[in-house]
Amino acid sequence: MSESFVIVMAAGPNMPERCATPFYMASMAAAEGFDTIVYCTSMGTLLLKKGVAENTFPMGEGGQSVAQFMQMAMQAGVKLGACMPSMEMHRMTQDDLIPEAELVSAAAGFEVVANADKLISF
Repeated sequence: MSESFVIVMAAGPNMPERCATPFYMASMAAAEGFDTIVYCTSMGTLLLKKGVAENTFPMGEGGQSVAQFMQMAMQAGVKLGACMPSMEMHRMTQDDLIPEAELVSAAAGFEVVANADKLISF
């Protein structure tokens, strides 16, 4: 069983400059053999809403979108978790999420974070 690497992503489209690095780091962790999940909570949950990451640019217009960084991470095997309480806060439903996002209940989110071998937060 490989070690787990969890990135708690609380930054969202309101702070685009903070939105690329977590997915880049997740890609590296997955490439190193870690079971890797980016757990999106708070404002980070908005990045999993259809169309939002495609229109969020960490380096401004003309640079790569957050969606491109997310795609790179998913291709490396990174899982994307959507915090259900945060979804409720933003009045989001499962239909609002990109297909790759997995719903994570509050209890399951706590378990993922509590049992992580490596954990960082953005």
